[in-house]
Amino acid sequence: EDAYKTQVRIDNEPAYLDILDTAGQAEFTAMREQYMRGGEGFIICYSVTDRQSFQEAAKFKELIFQVRHTYEIPLVLVGNKIDLEQFRQVSDKNFFSL
Repeated sequence: EDAYKTQVRIDNEPAYLDILDTAGQAEFTAMREQYMRGGEGFIICYSVTDRQSFQEAAKFKELIFQVRHTYEIPLVLVGNKIDLEQFRQVSDKNFFSL
């Protein structure tokens, strides 16, 4: 996994982004749990051409809720590679059921 930090401006106010890129790694690390405890919001990405990546995204979502002990967390689930419709393994129905 890789970690990135940057500062951006949102509504003319400084905001700090601390990004943990797990690159699809399934194993859980202490660093990941620390990020989950301290994060103010989360973006979880998966490939619509890879059912396993969708299943891992679902696990990450539930893990965040477990670590934080709440469902009241800003979270965005992003399906990428939607231009590869002929290879799609995850339907919109799957997405909305999550």
